[in-house]
This record gives sequence, structure tokens and C-alpha cells, in this order.
Amino acid sequence: MTMERRNCLRINIPGSIANCKLLTLKSRESRFAVWPVENISAVGVAVKSTEKVVPGSLAFLNIDLDVLMKTVGVVGKIVWTRESENGYETGISFSCWPNKKDEGFLQQFVNGKISSGDRRKTGIRFNNIG
Repeated sequence: MTMERRNCLRINIPGSIANCKLLTLKSRESRFAVWPVENISAVGVAVKSTEKVVPGSLAFLNIDLDVLMKTVGVVGKIVWTRESENGYETGISFSCWPNKKDEGFLQQFVNGKISSGDRRKTGIRFNNIG
């Protein structure tokens, strides 16, 4: 088993979803999808999907942070996709924030949860990153 190395700590947020308009650059086709959020950081998000998503595709996301009753909008790039037990996991790197307040909010949320250590109230779990 390989150990993943990331620059940012990611947190699991049960109940959160990402509403997405996906644009595949090669075919120039777009489609809509709703994906459960696996985990999130200040720089990216991992989602679950029933379909394989092509790396390099653009994702226009509205991410519902269920535990906070807040939605953030961001444009991202699909950087990886891998098979999982029930479909696929897909990694999206954030590239552009149409509303800079959303970017600041997500950074404060992630940083605040990391420093507070209060994991039981929200059900948030932290991933160990090597």
C-alpha cells in the first residue's frame, strides 16, 4: 500500500455534496453531476462518482458544506480518478474562485477546525497525511 503525500490536511465532512457542471476539454461536452464529498482542503476536494471522470476536465462546483449550512463556489481541474468499491473517487484541484469570500471562508473553516480540535460536535474526521 502506498502512502499519499499532500501539502494540506484534508477533512471528511459527512453529508456534504458537490453540484458540478463538468466540461470535458477534449470532446468539449458538458454535463451536470451531483457528487458526495469524500474530503476537502483549502486547495482541493475528493468526491465519489459512479462514472470515471477524465483528468484535465474542468469542474464548475457549488460545494454544500452541510455541517455549516453554507455553499461555496469554485472552479477546479480534475487531477486524478481511481476505481473504488462503489464506483470511482475523483480528485479536484481548485483553480479559480469567482467569489474570493468563498475562498477565504473555506480557508478559515479548514484552519479553524484543524486548530480547534473539536471533532465530536460536527462528526468531522481528519485524514492523516504523511
